[in-house]
Amino acid sequence: MHRQKRLILLVQFILAITLIGPIVGPVLAQSPGYLAAAPADRQSSQPWQENGLRLPDGESNTIDAPPALPASAGSLTELVPAGFNLQTSTNSATISTSGGAFLFTSFNMMLVVPDGAFAEPAQFTISLASGKQPAGVSQALQFSAIGLQTETILQPERPLLLAADTSNLALTPTSYFGHFDAANNSWTVPALTSHGPNLVSLQLPNLGQWALVAPDEAGGDVPSPWRYEWQVPAVSSFTGAATFQYPIELPAGRGNLTPNIDVSYNSAGLNGMVFFDGQDIGPLGNGWSLGHVEISRQLVEIKPNGNLFLHHGDEFSLVLNGQSYQLKRASAVGNVTRYIAINGPSLKIELHTVNPALEPGVNGHGQYWLVTAGNGTVYRLGFLEEAETGQSVPPTHLVLTGVQPAGFRPGYSPLRWQVDTITDSRGNQIQYGYVNWTTPPEHHGQPPAELTVLTDNARVAHIRYNFTAQAPDALTRVTSNYGSELRFQLTNDQRVDAIDIYHLDMTTPWRRIDFGLSGVFHDNNPCGQGHRSSRSYLVHSIQEIGVSGQGALPATTFTYNSLAHTNQTSCYRFEHLVAIDNGAGGRTEFSYADDGRQSPGWSSPIPLYGRSFFVTEQRVFDGVHNTPAIQQFTPTTPCYDQYDGAVGNLPGAFNCPRADQVNGYSYGHRPLVGFASMEQTWLDYDGSQLQRQITRFLQDRDHSGRVQRSESYA
Repeated sequence: MHRQKRLILLVQFILAITLIGPIVGPVLAQSPGYLAAAPADRQSSQPWQENGLRLPDGESNTIDAPPALPASAGSLTELVPAGFNLQTSTNSATISTSGGAFLFTSFNMMLVVPDGAFAEPAQFTISLASGKQPAGVSQALQFSAIGLQTETILQPERPLLLAADTSNLALTPTSYFGHFDAANNSWTVPALTSHGPNLVSLQLPNLGQWALVAPDEAGGDVPSPWRYEWQVPAVSSFTGAATFQYPIELPAGRGNLTPNIDVSYNSAGLNGMVFFDGQDIGPLGNGWSLGHVEISRQLVEIKPNGNLFLHHGDEFSLVLNGQSYQLKRASAVGNVTRYIAINGPSLKIELHTVNPALEPGVNGHGQYWLVTAGNGTVYRLGFLEEAETGQSVPPTHLVLTGVQPAGFRPGYSPLRWQVDTITDSRGNQIQYGYVNWTTPPEHHGQPPAELTVLTDNARVAHIRYNFTAQAPDALTRVTSNYGSELRFQLTNDQRVDAIDIYHLDMTTPWRRIDFGLSGVFHDNNPCGQGHRSSRSYLVHSIQEIGVSGQGALPATTFTYNSLAHTNQTSCYRFEHLVAIDNGAGGRTEFSYADDGRQSPGWSSPIPLYGRSFFVTEQRVFDGVHNTPAIQQFTPTTPCYDQYDGAVGNLPGAFNCPRADQVNGYSYGHRPLVGFASMEQTWLDYDGSQLQRQITRFLQDRDHSGRVQRSESYA
């Protein structure tokens, strides 16, 4: 075959200084579970190579999708979303924190910026990019957003939306937008929506290099399903934590309403641990998580007052789309209590309390949450009995503090409300089912003042979507046939051992995600605490297996090292991730240091809290060079989520509590929040320095983790 000619319009976004991995998605009408096949002349021989952009690592803070564009239109001006006023300029515009729609006539493009996308007013500019571009690129553009107050490069806190008039580009039906990975010399493809002749749009939730590719021939560089894509592990430049993302591709949901069950690891989840026995360690293990949505109670304590009482306070947090939000009570009208999400202004959050006898299907306690995102998608949490979990004590020993409704089950109070139904504005729906169990009774105190607490738990068992019928509202679950289902296989200790993915055929899995699990137990006998173990539940491997077990991607495997969480090095040890192998010759290794933090005086045989750890060096072996590419990390000035207590031996350490201290509740000695600055140094395979960068962060409660300034040096 002759080499295809391509028309490529490369767009390099520098809306933020953090590097977020590529996303994958459909080409026009194809499934978002598909990855772009790299052109034959651009196939990567080392798909595990470190991303060559050399930008500091960070975490996505996407809250929800941008506003929806009209399904069809004849021009860019007809694509302006409802409620947005269009501003026109050649290549630059001032964007307020409330966002807007902006038409750039020099480039025939429109940018839709949702409310709250930028933390401050910004000057947005499109300009021709300079420097060497990937092979085949005929024109390159650079998008930049500079804060008018801080004069820094801004990071969007919600995904933007780009629409383009392609009438002058001579596109073909196989045209697509692609994300170019310079290190792998390959493309991945996000969701591209057609709104009519010559009008296309896509979401911009990630950073990096983007291109509009138009092959001459049908059947050219159209993405093929389930191409292996190595996600390079990273270090959070704010927390110093080792992080890893394993995206799980799923059949596309109607209207792009598709579940998220991506697997992630964050070593910060182990910070401060001393014991880990009898607790719910999550679906996989220490530091590991699956994409999920839930609201949880933050204030839970046993308190004496003659007898012992279980106190539940009215502080809650929300986890949604990989982000965590503290909730603050705003108002109450009738049986509905309104909350606001700190740093989540587009979210509408309501706690409903209803009489179960009057609302069929609701849990026996009569409480559930509705969370409405800016795009109109409604998340229903804890409505079903199986999706709400909590604690039970004798009714006279339960104390609800603050301002919160009591519910309809005496002696019971919820701890967690997990999502049971997601419904978008068009009636498309995702439904979750759970398996429940009760942990062994907890006995506090001694008879006759002993208090027994029963705690129930839930783990997701199945997720169903692509229903043939549409829901009339967010509270009504459709009962029609469904086209896609995820079934979670659980171990005896309620960990996810495998996920079977079904699509259209509900008898044979379309794909299986297999997890290799294990556990390590440190008995703490040398410290006189042998009855309380420090347990580490580990994920040793993740592998995707094809239909009926035919074919499999390389298994990604994980190696751990035991680290002491106190100065009693023979006790209170936990396993930290130190190496990741991608199964194709690539390997990433981490080295850690700790903050030396410990309970003051050690007057008690049981430590109050353990140390926090951060990465000092990341080594990436590409399978070709004998030596690794190295990234070194030097943090300064840590702060801790507490009001008092030791802050360790790192210079300048201080306390930065992330919530108000509630009267009657101890705030506790909580772990590391993040650092004021992080110096990163990149070394090439021969040890020569490539780049040095210092990133400074805000540490106050409302802006914790936001980049204040970044300085790069050759």
